[in-house]
Amino acid sequence: MKYENRSGTYTGPVPWWTFTGIIDRKAICRQLDEFKKIGIEEFFVYPNFGLVKPDFLSEEWFECIGMVLDECVKRGMRFWIYDELNWPSGSAGGVIARDYPQFRMKSIFRDEKVVASGEEFTFSADGDILWRGVLDESNSLIKTASPGEVYTNSTAASVKAVQLKLHLIEEFFFHSMGTESTWNQPGTIDALNPAAVKCWMDLIHERYREHFESSFGTVIKGFFFDEPTMVSALKYTADVPWTPDWEEAFEKRYNYPLRERYWQLFYDTKADGVNQFRYDFWRFCGERFATAFFKPMYDWCEKYGMQLTGHGWPEEPACQRLMMNMCGDLHYQQHYMHVPGTDLLGAENCFSEKAYLCPHREKWARNMIYSFKHPQSSGRYDGTRRIMCEASGIRKFNSTLAEQRWVFDSMIALGVNMINSAFANSLAGFRKFACSTESVAPSYKYIDKMIEYQTRACDFNVCSRLKTDIAVLNPVSTKFALTDITPDTSIRQETTPLPEGGDCAEPMLQVLDRLTRTHRDFELLFEEVLVNGRVENGKLILPETEFSLIILPQALVLDEKVHAKLAEFTASGGKLIAVGDAPQKILFSDSKAPAAMRSGGVDCFAVLDHEAADFGEKFSQAVEAVSPALYTLSGEGADTVLTQLRSEGDWYGLMLCNATAGEKTVRLTDKLPATRAIFDPATGEFYRPEADGTIVIAEWQSLIIDFSVPQEGLPDVANAPWYAGSKRSVMELSPVWQVNGKFTNCANYPKEAKHAGEYIEIPEAELLPFTLDPDNEPEIEMRGSFNIDGEIPSDLRLRICTESFRDLTVNGSPVSGFYNEKIFDEGNYAVPIAPFCRQGKNTFAVKLTIAEHLKKRYGISIHFSGLLKVLEAPVLAGHFSWHGDTVMPPPETVTAGDLCPQGFRHFSGELNLKQTFDCTKEGLKAEFLTFGAAETIIAAKLNGCDLGVKVWKSGSFKIPSGVLKECGNVLEVTIVSAMGNTYQQSWNGLKEIQKPFTLPPARLETVC
Repeated sequence: MKYENRSGTYTGPVPWWTFTGIIDRKAICRQLDEFKKIGIEEFFVYPNFGLVKPDFLSEEWFECIGMVLDECVKRGMRFWIYDELNWPSGSAGGVIARDYPQFRMKSIFRDEKVVASGEEFTFSADGDILWRGVLDESNSLIKTASPGEVYTNSTAASVKAVQLKLHLIEEFFFHSMGTESTWNQPGTIDALNPAAVKCWMDLIHERYREHFESSFGTVIKGFFFDEPTMVSALKYTADVPWTPDWEEAFEKRYNYPLRERYWQLFYDTKADGVNQFRYDFWRFCGERFATAFFKPMYDWCEKYGMQLTGHGWPEEPACQRLMMNMCGDLHYQQHYMHVPGTDLLGAENCFSEKAYLCPHREKWARNMIYSFKHPQSSGRYDGTRRIMCEASGIRKFNSTLAEQRWVFDSMIALGVNMINSAFANSLAGFRKFACSTESVAPSYKYIDKMIEYQTRACDFNVCSRLKTDIAVLNPVSTKFALTDITPDTSIRQETTPLPEGGDCAEPMLQVLDRLTRTHRDFELLFEEVLVNGRVENGKLILPETEFSLIILPQALVLDEKVHAKLAEFTASGGKLIAVGDAPQKILFSDSKAPAAMRSGGVDCFAVLDHEAADFGEKFSQAVEAVSPALYTLSGEGADTVLTQLRSEGDWYGLMLCNATAGEKTVRLTDKLPATRAIFDPATGEFYRPEADGTIVIAEWQSLIIDFSVPQEGLPDVANAPWYAGSKRSVMELSPVWQVNGKFTNCANYPKEAKHAGEYIEIPEAELLPFTLDPDNEPEIEMRGSFNIDGEIPSDLRLRICTESFRDLTVNGSPVSGFYNEKIFDEGNYAVPIAPFCRQGKNTFAVKLTIAEHLKKRYGISIHFSGLLKVLEAPVLAGHFSWHGDTVMPPPETVTAGDLCPQGFRHFSGELNLKQTFDCTKEGLKAEFLTFGAAETIIAAKLNGCDLGVKVWKSGSFKIPSGVLKECGNVLEVTIVSAMGNTYQQSWNGLKEIQKPFTLPPARLETVC
């Protein structure tokens, strides 16, 4: 039985097509043909820094999009529109900030001065100061001050003189820089101002409509927005949102003044009504942001048959303060999305020890459970099926297809089904350090395997819904009421504790982690969704969803309507489990004056201390007592296998994702239909499972148990190439392999760069110890050295990937001949140097041009300062082995294991190997050729029979009957290494962690 698309929709990846360089019809056709060839049917047009022509939003730009449209029609393809230049949404390439200064973002900034006993302080008379006052050490208000007032501290202790100032955001954002037509216009949009949003949409959405309305909803699918915020995400993360009608609108809704209470947002204070005020304010912010920015886009897309997708920022519960002043809460905006989305920047999952965003914080990766689950749950309540994740950040120089699948699988296992990666139109110059390099990776020729895999795995999520009766409440009321904004509010370095009872992050993360590790499926529940639900017979009934258990992680404070609905739920027989503090206080939903919260709890089935040593065990027992599991997974390492049980009508499916290192043997026990098959999304094949429920999951592999497929006629799972549980080795092959044919090796050598008249040594893969200055010194002089032991390779050359070079000398002799050799881009060069080399030590020198786009006028170095420390040094290439700093003759053989110390330390590309072997009698019975677990891609031929390719970390090759011979078997393999082995500085000059170039051991196997 073969896979069939159940959802009936396209479920393959929808990448960013990053528009850089010169875009013309030839470039468009070239890459569209490439997309079609590898199986990509949809993409986002993403104009990015480094765009040369056409100018963004010019008539030529729309002519270019028209070309894309025409060529997509010819190929039966579709595309989406990224709604901005670069990032974030809301500038129209700088036009808003330049031509409509009244629509630029302003925010409230805290200016605090400690005034010692007996000292004076003079308050400013500046009209942009919204509030002035004096606070004591306990943050109690001593007095409100007047403009220009002179205050003398007559107390015995120091006090704080506070001025809350309205200031214009003048940071430089990517959306106004980096192309030929931009001018580094400072500032960004006031996304809380409906007039500003309309102006921006007129410049973006309406202009696309004027040109292409007839293709809306068919060839052009929709729009993508990217991380708009209420305050500046670049610098002033400790500010508070503001817009011109802020105070009037707030008072109209709540019937009390806002200005005199602004200070209570910044300080942990016991002032009367502070918690009710904060709740009012942050709810007001979140709803205003959603209705001012996202709803107009959603309504516009609805009107013209388009879809809206994208994602906000930040998306992690650990960023509690930051999320509030950036967006209020994500659900407010995700409610106005046809395809809710999220983001992932690193190559990691929820079990990773370190996370890209916060590598210094243990267990921070647990946040990913929330950030992936959140859009799935929001989408479920709104009836949407597609869930998008922007995942372009994992496409690094050393990113293998196996590692990418491992990351993608974790997303899919937590609900994502529309993967947004990236492909760059051009990788000339600096762009190779600022865009995805997927299309030039050595593994790219096998990328169609990844596309096929994602299409099948994502279809599983699109065609079904999560099967669960467990909800985890997002405790917005508590977060809003009990959170202050502190000077160190940020995603990475925040150290100020939240007010007592206000930290919801750790209880939430522990709940999500425990549910995930014990395979208890759940949805996140949002307060406004809860309030609008119906309670009946112990269940909360929502669209396509019923919950009998609601978990409250640190929901100390509840909105009165939330409280009432939870009380109704428990009275009807539903169960609540509180983690951390149980609900104790009630806020007013529509307060007309700030008041102290009133007391009130709800009937909880259990109240658990998340800091207790036995929390995990007690929590699982409490959950099981209320909601008996439909399935369990046991066995060593089962707690790091991600699972999700999904259903649609009478159909059930269970995904198992091995999210950590090592093969896992687990046992599935369940109460689900007996009819079942194991589906491998990597091949599209179905297998008959083991009768006792044992499942072997290879390293970094995902499988799907389909409970609707009869087992009759299916092959035993033991015959699956990846299944190791029932196989035994019948013959180990020799670890020694012959090098088959000529190869091109690469090498990095000792080098120096000239700065301030002196040569400075540059350690391998390190950044320059000084900053390049292309405005005043448009080129840099460097020199390198290497030794040659033995015959000089006839093809020895320098590969140069910079835009231009001059004055190249080898051993003092000028070298002028060169030819084009594609490395990152068609404009890269190779310079033959063999005639100028000698045995022993060799030296060369060259002047390299620094990329034009790194000049100040383009602004890129404002954010990508690391690019000004990258030396784009030539790479030594040819048919040789590399040892230390010496070119040596190419090896005739290699031994299984790490090939780097065998002369391939900087190799990137394909290496062809072979061996000849005789079979024992047992060996002739072999059914599989198996290689050890490794990220290396391996393509194999046995006696001229093409066995296929292994692109994932584990797996075997099926040997057709009659292929093996008693004597003289010839096994040929091609193995692939990552580009990061050669180019060890990638995104913004970050150092790549070099991966072993591994040839795993091989053996012949049969099924027991």
